[in-house]
Amino acid sequence: MAYGCAMRNRTGDPVAVGRLAQAVYNLAFVDVPPVHILTRDYARGVIECALNVGQPLDGDPDRARPPYQSEPLGPLPSDDEVEARLQGLDPGGDREQAALAVLKSSTRGFGDFSRYTIGERPSSLEWRSRTLADPTPTLDDELDAFVAGLSSEQADAYHAWRQCRDNPPLRQPPTEQPEVRNNEDGTSTFSIPLWTLPENYEDERDALADALVVLLSPGQAEAFRDRLRPHIETPERYPYPYDVDGLKNWILCRVLDLGWTPERFGHVDAAYARRHWRRDATAKPERFGKKYQWLAYHEALARIADHHEYTAPYTNEPQSVVPYDGPWRHFLRDIDPSCLLAHTTEKADEGDPFWPPIVAGLWGDGMDDTAWLRQGDDLPDFARFLAVSDPDGQNLLALRFTMTWKDPGGSSREVWAHVTSALVSADRLDEIAEFGHRWRGSENNTAGWIPWPHDPDHVVFLGEWHWAPGYHALRFTPEVLGPGEVTDRHDDHHVPFPFEPTTETYKGSSQYDASLDEKGVHIHLPAPGLARRLSLQWDGRAAWLDDAGRRIVYDPTPYVGPDEDSRSVLLITREAADALQRDHGLTLVWSIAGEKQRLEPGGGPVGHQRFYGSYLLRDGRPVGRLYTRFHPHG
Repeated sequence: MAYGCAMRNRTGDPVAVGRLAQAVYNLAFVDVPPVHILTRDYARGVIECALNVGQPLDGDPDRARPPYQSEPLGPLPSDDEVEARLQGLDPGGDREQAALAVLKSSTRGFGDFSRYTIGERPSSLEWRSRTLADPTPTLDDELDAFVAGLSSEQADAYHAWRQCRDNPPLRQPPTEQPEVRNNEDGTSTFSIPLWTLPENYEDERDALADALVVLLSPGQAEAFRDRLRPHIETPERYPYPYDVDGLKNWILCRVLDLGWTPERFGHVDAAYARRHWRRDATAKPERFGKKYQWLAYHEALARIADHHEYTAPYTNEPQSVVPYDGPWRHFLRDIDPSCLLAHTTEKADEGDPFWPPIVAGLWGDGMDDTAWLRQGDDLPDFARFLAVSDPDGQNLLALRFTMTWKDPGGSSREVWAHVTSALVSADRLDEIAEFGHRWRGSENNTAGWIPWPHDPDHVVFLGEWHWAPGYHALRFTPEVLGPGEVTDRHDDHHVPFPFEPTTETYKGSSQYDASLDEKGVHIHLPAPGLARRLSLQWDGRAAWLDDAGRRIVYDPTPYVGPDEDSRSVLLITREAADALQRDHGLTLVWSIAGEKQRLEPGGGPVGHQRFYGSYLLRDGRPVGRLYTRFHPHG
């Protein structure tokens, strides 16, 4: 609650946020910080919030940042020790025994908490078994020292072996056309020619390794032969894995230490256990034992984070050790205390008074599917979506939205479109218009030439956008993309001019936050460059205000009435767009990518039409056109 108050009053009452931060610091960080990986994250957030708005702190801010001083977990209990502990409990009657069985399964067996929350594989935990204080060099350290200690002659031999091993001389097949063989049963077998190694490649590689060994001292040769060469050739995917099974044992024992017993909670927990809830249901109650499991799990992670090496998650290479900076790295956060929205509702086919504009004539009455899919002049007029007016008559421009239209007549015909925008130099509009005229996308690119940013998602709180450490740690998309940047992971088309995407997206998940409904919260936000140039401040919901308190950029979804549900879109006032050009020489451009399709009930698609477009803001209004391409099925 304290962090939620701090985020929601960060700019409105910074002095009060400073006083709150000092109280939290005195309570949480003067002595030993809370041994709970989320509690101390919320407490740290209050401190970071106050520091961000220039409030003084009587104390060392680094005491509020990891690593913290806690006691390590110590030796993890064995299975035998856990069983002995459980046998010492009084299981009571049938219900108490059932509750104890559920607790054991949930923490150490096939329950979701054991299998998915804690995990089952060596990769389940991002921390290693090595401690931060462990002076023993890793194999990577030993390899670096080995290479650094080689003489010039030894280094030449080592690099010759590495060159042969790392870049083998593959031979191209005579033909790359697949060979098709017709089998007697009427089926066909395809054989694809593969690149191959020369017959003597392994002998040549081993000869180079032997030549290196001859030049090494006995100690160097032993290290290379016994440890370093195997490490180079077959590196461990997850070196020094943490003992996940031992961690599960510790959590179960800690649940008992915290006070859970079959006698106290078995009757109630057994009643909950008999109910069947969807895993992602938001209104389900939890067993008391499950609540103790969460406490023990978060305490265990806090102690592990303080004392063990942390690896960079989500990489395909053997993981390297990095400083642990917060629980946003591994999706541990649950409740966003800054977001007071319970949901954002989206409607597909109905519009409120100004968004989205109502369209008609999309469905090709009387046309067959192929004719409808080939027709391109019935697509929506996107200029009507890019420039709109609200019920008060304020002129607005849409920065980002996704629309899907479905035939109300009940056919499987459907049209969807992604629209994104960027800021570009107003002096280069002619060049940009020419690029937009030539750009046609690719079969794999469904997002247009302006990339969708890699948003930090729900692990960054709504009130942390643009300023908090977690936001900066997880914002992977650069503010400005320049010439040569790949605009889509599937499309190697290079945009020849600098551009700055204007939007990002916040997603509040209901998986662990029961204050949200099952759809959660999904709203668009201004990118940091746009917010900075217009001096925008968050209003606590889904709008960003200027210094005079006027609403400049907003997503209208949370603001419509109960009978006026809106499709998520980010809007900016025309006045603000004019100010960007006047004060910063920047103007808006849009990229549109979409598709017309008809899905056969129970079968595959008949075909689809892709459409692409680029629009520019000229003389205060969006100008552009769409280009279409029909793709027959198969």
